[in-house]
Amino acid sequence: LANEGNHKRPYYVEYIDDEFLDCLFRSSPLHDIGKVGICDSILLKPGRLSAEEFETMKLHTTIGANILDQAVHHSASGGFLTMAAQIARCHHERWDGSGYPEGMREMSIPEPARLLAIVDAFDAMTSDRPYHAAVTAAQAWRNCSADSFPARRASSTSGTPWNILSNLPRACGRRTSRPAKR
Repeated sequence: LANEGNHKRPYYVEYIDDEFLDCLFRSSPLHDIGKVGICDSILLKPGRLSAEEFETMKLHTTIGANILDQAVHHSASGGFLTMAAQIARCHHERWDGSGYPEGMREMSIPEPARLLAIVDAFDAMTSDRPYHAAVTAAQAWRNCSADSFPARRASSTSGTPWNILSNLPRACGRRTSRPAKR
Protein backbone atom coordinates (compact mmCIF):
# COMPACT_ATOMS: atom_id res chain seq x y z
CA LEU A 1 0.00 0.00 0.00
CA ALA A 2 2.65 2.47 0.89
CA ASN A 3 4.54 4.22 -1.87
CA GLU A 4 7.71 2.17 -1.73
CA GLY A 5 10.83 4.24 -2.22
CA ASN A 6 8.83 7.38 -1.53
CA HIS A 7 9.10 8.60 2.06
CA LYS A 8 6.06 10.84 1.72
CA ARG A 9 2.67 9.92 3.09
CA PRO A 10 1.09 6.82 1.48
CA TYR A 11 -1.36 7.27 -1.40
CA TYR A 12 -4.36 6.16 0.63
CA VAL A 13 -4.28 9.18 2.97
CA GLU A 14 -6.45 11.08 0.52
CA TYR A 15 -9.47 8.84 1.08
CA ILE A 16 -8.93 6.95 4.33
CA ASP A 17 -10.48 9.33 6.79
CA ASP A 18 -12.60 8.94 9.90
CA GLU A 19 -15.71 8.24 7.84
CA PHE A 20 -13.91 5.51 5.85
CA LEU A 21 -12.61 3.89 9.05
CA ASP A 22 -16.04 4.05 10.67
CA CYS A 23 -17.65 2.44 7.61
CA LEU A 24 -14.94 -0.24 7.47
CA PHE A 25 -15.35 -1.03 11.17
CA ARG A 26 -19.15 -1.24 10.87
CA SER A 27 -19.35 -3.07 7.53
CA SER A 28 -16.64 -5.71 7.97
CA PRO A 29 -18.71 -8.06 10.16
CA LEU A 30 -21.19 -8.37 7.26
CA HIS A 31 -18.63 -9.72 4.77
CA ASP A 32 -19.99 -13.30 4.89
CA ILE A 33 -23.69 -12.47 5.22
CA GLY A 34 -24.29 -14.28 1.93
CA LYS A 35 -23.62 -17.59 3.66
CA VAL A 36 -27.24 -17.46 4.79
CA GLY A 37 -28.02 -18.56 1.23
CA ILE A 38 -25.69 -21.58 1.30
CA CYS A 39 -27.07 -24.90 2.53
CA ASP A 40 -25.90 -26.19 5.90
CA SER A 41 -24.60 -29.43 4.40
CA ILE A 42 -21.91 -27.35 2.68
CA LEU A 43 -21.34 -24.79 5.43
CA LEU A 44 -20.99 -27.42 8.15
CA LYS A 45 -19.20 -30.13 6.17
CA PRO A 46 -16.43 -31.53 8.36
CA GLY A 47 -13.97 -32.05 5.50
CA ARG A 48 -12.82 -30.37 2.30
CA LEU A 49 -15.48 -29.29 -0.14
CA SER A 50 -15.82 -31.01 -3.50
CA ALA A 51 -15.30 -28.87 -6.61
CA GLU A 52 -19.08 -28.60 -7.02
CA GLU A 53 -19.60 -27.69 -3.37
CA PHE A 54 -16.87 -25.06 -3.60
CA GLU A 55 -18.58 -23.50 -6.64
CA THR A 56 -21.76 -23.29 -4.55
CA MET A 57 -19.85 -21.80 -1.60
CA LYS A 58 -18.36 -19.12 -3.85
CA LEU A 59 -21.89 -17.84 -4.46
CA HIS A 60 -21.95 -16.38 -0.94
CA THR A 61 -20.11 -13.31 -2.27
CA THR A 62 -22.80 -12.36 -4.78
CA ILE A 63 -25.66 -13.45 -2.50
CA GLY A 64 -24.28 -11.22 0.26
CA ALA A 65 -23.70 -8.30 -2.08
CA ASN A 66 -27.25 -8.64 -3.42
CA ILE A 67 -28.69 -8.68 0.11
CA LEU A 68 -26.72 -5.59 1.07
CA ASP A 69 -27.48 -3.82 -2.23
CA GLN A 70 -31.17 -4.28 -1.42
CA ALA A 71 -30.60 -2.87 2.07
CA VAL A 72 -28.86 0.14 0.53
CA HIS A 73 -31.75 0.59 -1.89
CA HIS A 74 -34.25 0.63 0.98
CA SER A 75 -32.22 2.87 3.28
CA ALA A 76 -32.21 6.63 3.34
CA SER A 77 -28.53 7.08 2.53
CA GLY A 78 -26.83 3.71 2.19
CA GLY A 79 -24.04 4.74 4.53
CA PHE A 80 -21.83 1.90 5.66
CA LEU A 81 -24.04 -0.63 3.88
CA THR A 82 -22.67 0.55 0.53
CA MET A 83 -19.15 -0.38 1.66
CA ALA A 84 -20.48 -3.61 3.19
CA ALA A 85 -21.92 -4.65 -0.19
CA GLN A 86 -18.60 -3.89 -1.86
CA ILE A 87 -16.71 -5.94 0.73
CA ALA A 88 -19.16 -8.86 0.55
CA ARG A 89 -18.82 -8.97 -3.25
CA CYS A 90 -15.02 -8.58 -3.48
CA HIS A 91 -13.38 -9.98 -0.33
CA HIS A 92 -12.33 -13.17 -2.15
CA GLU A 93 -10.79 -11.37 -5.12
CA ARG A 94 -7.00 -11.74 -5.29
CA TRP A 95 -4.24 -9.39 -6.38
CA ASP A 96 -3.13 -11.81 -9.11
CA GLY A 97 -6.67 -12.16 -10.52
CA SER A 98 -7.17 -15.72 -9.23
CA GLY A 99 -10.02 -14.81 -6.87
CA TYR A 100 -13.77 -14.81 -7.26
CA PRO A 101 -16.47 -13.94 -8.20
CA GLU A 102 -15.15 -11.72 -11.02
CA GLY A 103 -11.40 -12.44 -11.15
CA MET A 104 -10.59 -8.80 -10.40
CA ARG A 105 -6.93 -7.94 -9.99
CA GLU A 106 -4.66 -5.40 -8.38
CA MET A 107 -6.09 -1.90 -7.92
CA SER A 108 -9.44 -2.83 -9.47
CA ILE A 109 -10.23 -4.62 -6.20
CA PRO A 110 -11.83 -2.09 -3.85
CA GLU A 111 -9.54 -1.07 -0.99
CA PRO A 112 -12.00 -2.09 1.77
CA ALA A 113 -12.19 -5.61 0.32
CA ARG A 114 -8.40 -5.84 0.07
CA LEU A 115 -8.03 -4.85 3.72
CA LEU A 116 -10.75 -7.23 4.86
CA ALA A 117 -9.16 -10.09 2.88
CA ILE A 118 -6.04 -9.89 5.07
CA VAL A 119 -8.01 -10.00 8.30
CA ASP A 120 -10.28 -12.77 6.99
CA ALA A 121 -7.34 -14.93 5.86
CA PHE A 122 -5.52 -14.35 9.14
CA ASP A 123 -8.64 -15.31 11.11
CA ALA A 124 -9.17 -18.44 9.02
CA MET A 125 -5.57 -19.57 9.52
CA THR A 126 -5.53 -18.94 13.28
CA SER A 127 -8.90 -20.64 13.94
CA ASP A 128 -9.48 -24.35 14.25
CA ARG A 129 -11.67 -25.53 11.39
CA PRO A 130 -13.09 -28.97 10.67
CA TYR A 131 -10.67 -29.27 7.76
CA HIS A 132 -7.48 -27.84 9.35
CA ALA A 133 -5.89 -27.05 12.69
CA ALA A 134 -5.12 -23.47 13.63
CA VAL A 135 -1.60 -22.15 13.09
CA THR A 136 0.18 -19.62 15.26
CA ALA A 137 -0.29 -15.93 14.62
CA ALA A 138 3.34 -15.67 13.52
CA GLN A 139 2.92 -18.47 10.98
CA ALA A 140 -0.35 -17.01 9.68
CA TRP A 141 1.32 -13.63 9.26
CA ARG A 142 4.15 -15.24 7.27
CA ASN A 143 1.51 -16.95 5.12
CA CYS A 144 -0.05 -13.55 4.36
CA SER A 145 2.70 -12.73 1.92
CA ALA A 146 3.05 -9.27 0.47
CA ASP A 147 2.60 -10.81 -2.99
CA SER A 148 -0.80 -12.25 -2.10
CA PHE A 149 -1.86 -9.36 0.10
CA PRO A 150 -0.17 -6.13 -1.02
CA ALA A 151 -2.21 -4.22 1.57
CA ARG A 152 0.14 -5.84 4.11
CA ARG A 153 2.78 -3.35 3.00
CA ALA A 154 0.90 -0.67 4.95
CA SER A 155 3.13 -1.48 7.88
CA SER A 156 6.38 -3.37 7.48
CA THR A 157 6.76 -3.95 11.23
CA SER A 158 3.21 -5.02 12.06
CA GLY A 159 2.66 -8.39 13.64
CA THR A 160 -1.08 -8.76 12.99
CA PRO A 161 -3.67 -7.60 10.47
CA TRP A 162 -5.30 -5.41 13.12
CA ASN A 163 -2.01 -3.50 13.34
CA ILE A 164 -2.31 -2.67 9.65
CA LEU A 165 -5.81 -1.31 10.14
CA SER A 166 -4.89 0.56 13.31
CA ASN A 167 -1.78 2.04 11.66
CA LEU A 168 -3.74 3.51 8.75
CA PRO A 169 -5.14 6.48 10.68
CA ARG A 170 -1.72 7.11 12.24
CA ALA A 171 -0.15 7.14 8.77
CA CYS A 172 -2.86 9.55 7.71
CA GLY A 173 -2.32 11.76 10.77
CA ARG A 174 -5.68 10.89 12.29
CA ARG A 175 -7.03 9.32 15.45
CA THR A 176 -6.00 5.77 16.33
CA SER A 177 -8.93 4.60 18.44
CA ARG A 178 -11.73 2.46 17.09
CA PRO A 179 -14.77 4.40 15.89
CA ALA A 180 -17.37 5.14 18.55
CA LYS A 181 -20.53 3.03 18.57
CA ARG A 182 -23.59 4.78 17.29
